[in-house]
Order: sequence, then structure tokens, then C-alpha cells
Amino acid sequence: SVCEAECRRALEMGEAAYSRTFKACKVEDESSLEAAHQRALAAATKAFEECAVGDKEVHRAYEERLQQTVTRHLEQSRERVRAEATARALELLASMSARLQQAARLETTTFESLAQAVQREAAQFKSSAQAHGRWEKLCDFLCSTAVELFVDLSKREASSAQAERHALETKVVASEHSVRNVESEM
Repeated sequence: SVCEAECRRALEMGEAAYSRTFKACKVEDESSLEAAHQRALAAATKAFEECAVGDKEVHRAYEERLQQTVTRHLEQSRERVRAEATARALELLASMSARLQQAARLETTTFESLAQAVQREAAQFKSSAQAHGRWEKLCDFLCSTAVELFVDLSKREASSAQAERHALETKVVASEHSVRNVESEM
């Protein structure tokens, strides 16, 4: 029917208007995604309404198809934005890990300086990462990588203390030996 053909054309016009308007928007995170969707939805609805004519039921059916199409597009875009944000968050965590491992390997690193480095890196991640579930990722990082760094530093400190103890014990033995030699000479 003519009504159906016009509504189909209106649907195509609405979809094209949505796509065109959405592509013109800069989408960086979920809030900008929602704003872009609302602008594109308004353009799609306007284009559809300007072209759709005829029977209300046919009009409503094609309007629902338009809603389904833009909702599907929104969900696909949301998944893409979340995946990109997650990838960026993982990159941030990887670079954090590399910087912290480098800091932990320095001979001058203390528990306090390592803790300060971890705090700085966590604050930078907090201000930079926008990923869905970023707090869980940061917690996982702190519970694994940061803990490993402190364990490694503890082992290094313990090894250093043990070496120092051994050196002091050797000096004590040498001193005792010297004392015995002096006593035997008397």
C-alpha cells in the first residue's frame, strides 16, 4: 500500500538522520554517548514524522521499528565505548605496573617511597580511567601487582639484613679471635 511504502521511506529517512547525526557527535565515554544518542534520536524522530503518512497503526509499527533500530545501535555503541574504555584502563594499569616495578627495583626504594609511588599511580588511574568496572580493575591491580612489589621489597630487605647480619657476625668472630690472640700474648 501507499501508506506502507511511505512509512518504509520514513523509516529509512529516520535511520539515515540518526546515523548522520550520531556520526557527527564526538563520543568518548558513556555520558557523551547518551547525549549523542538523544540528539540523533531527536533527528531520527523528526525525519520520520516529516515523511510518515497514513494509517496510525502502520505509522506506529514503523515508528517502533525505528525505535528498535536506534536502541540496537545505542547498545552496540555502548558495548564499543565500554570495550575501548576497558582497553585504555588495561593499558594504564600495564604502564602503572611497569613504572612501579622499575621504582621497586631501585636500591634506594623504601617501603614508604614505594607506598607513595603506588598512591600517586592509583590517583592518576582514578583521574584517567573511565572504564566500566574500573574500580574492580584497580582493586585487582592493587591486590596482586602492588602486593607482589611489597613482597619482593620485603624479601630484598630481608636478604640485605641477613647479609649485614652475616657481615657483623664475621666481624664479631674476627674480633673475638683478635682478643684471644692478644690475651694469649699477655
